[in-house]
Formats: sequence, C-alpha cells, structure tokens
Amino acid sequence: MILQYKPEPENPLGVLKRTTVRFELAPSTMIIVVLGVAGAWLLFELLPVLMALIVAFFIVGTLNPAIHWLEGKRVGRGSAIAVVFISLVIVTFVIAFLTIPALLNQAASILEQEPILRTQLAEKLSAYPLSAELAKWLRNFKYNGPIGTTSAAAFAYSMEALNFLMYALGAIPKAYGAT
Repeated sequence: MILQYKPEPENPLGVLKRTTVRFELAPSTMIIVVLGVAGAWLLFELLPVLMALIVAFFIVGTLNPAIHWLEGKRVGRGSAIAVVFISLVIVTFVIAFLTIPALLNQAASILEQEPILRTQLAEKLSAYPLSAELAKWLRNFKYNGPIGTTSAAAFAYSMEALNFLMYALGAIPKAYGAT
C-alpha cells in the first residue's frame, strides 16, 4: 500500500505550515519543582549530619540500658553516662591493644609469603583451560607497589581517629560543667 500526500483544500500548493506548540507551566508547578530541587540539594548537603544523628541514636539505644541500671544503683545520670562512656573507651582500647598487633603480624606474614601464595594460585589456575591466561599473567606479575605510602596513609588515618577520640573525651567533662 502506497500513501500519497494530498494537499488540504485551504493549502492547495501543499506547503507545510509551521505549527507552534506552547507549554505553559502553572506557577504552582514551578514552585513545586524549585522546592523539590532545593529539598534534594539540602538533603545532599545535610547527609553527613543525618548519618551522625543515626549513629548517635544507635549509641543511645545501645547504652541506655546500662545507664538506667546505674541510675537504679543510685548513681546520678551524668555520672552514669560518664562511667558508661569511659568504660566503652577502655574496652575499645583493650580490644585494639590485643588485636592490632596480631593483625599487623598476620599482614606482614601474608606479604612475606605473597610470592609463594601467588605461585600456588597460578599452578591451580593453570590446570583449567579457561584460567590458563590468568595463571600466566600471575606468574609474570611484578609488584612494585608503594607499601610505604600505604602504611603512611594508614598511620595518618589512625592519628586522625586518635585526635578525634581525644577531642571527644575532652568534651565529655565540659558537657557536664567541669572545667
């Protein structure tokens, strides 16, 4: 079936007329769009604050039973909060003191054994045709990575965490009126 263009009676030459399509937005629609964009921007900007509040609510919900127990033992609320938080910090330091040296020893051991482990993995991978190229790549892989740079960055992050912890511990007495 072939369709042919037939001119309209008021347009006998078949000249295409230009039509204008107009979109008019109501003021309420523009206000809703602006408020939506502003709300999304505000949410994005306040996301760190909201995350801190969520974490704070989890901490309060977790530690509140211990504080109520101490209050039941006739300890003031401020003292109970201080005891619970100081206990939490001490437990955190003890766990870190006991686990970090073992973790560092294991990481150093894995780094020392890395060539042997890589060779064993390459041998296991070469047994299968689909992973033979990966095994070949593993055998020829030379690692000259910046281990010193990584450890320096890890040390810097741990120092930042320690600074934050010391700041937070210094703020506890100030929150309860001590100087």
